[in-house]
Amino acid sequence: MAKSVDTAMLGVGVLALLMMAGTNHAEPIVIKDYGGTRASGVPGKADLDAFVREQKTKRPNVRFNPYPVRSAITAGELDGPIAHTLPVVQPFFIVGDDDFSVSWAQNNKQYLLHSGAQGYATNLATEAAFKRLQAELAPLPLAPMTVDEIAQILHIPHYPVLITAKKADQ
Repeated sequence: MAKSVDTAMLGVGVLALLMMAGTNHAEPIVIKDYGGTRASGVPGKADLDAFVREQKTKRPNVRFNPYPVRSAITAGELDGPIAHTLPVVQPFFIVGDDDFSVSWAQNNKQYLLHSGAQGYATNLATEAAFKRLQAELAPLPLAPMTVDEIAQILHIPHYPVLITAKKADQ
């Protein structure tokens, strides 16, 4: 038994010597050099900012032009109010670049303003047509938009129309 304890002690001593010898002379092994980036490889804010700056210089400054704005619905009178159960939080109205829409919006301007309705203009050929409509309906908020999906969901065949929490009506 004493011999096995001596052998065990000798083994522990030799192991300790080997470990100390290895740490004194070994160089670190570089598995991957991230070059100053995070160890995860995910770029930091400075890297992303530099990337954005680089991308801006690569592409020309292109202005988005949504015109013409077209929808399947047309100017005309509704047969009556169209009830719905959709969750409409803020009233909105749809108009087009036509005399009927302009007349309707001007006749209902105070109500539209008082209710906080957002306006959407459709069937616009050009930006100039939208600007002209915007000027005629000022100060009503107005944005150009294709309204086909809204019209389909609410079964609206014509504009101008005001959509509230319970109905679509002229």
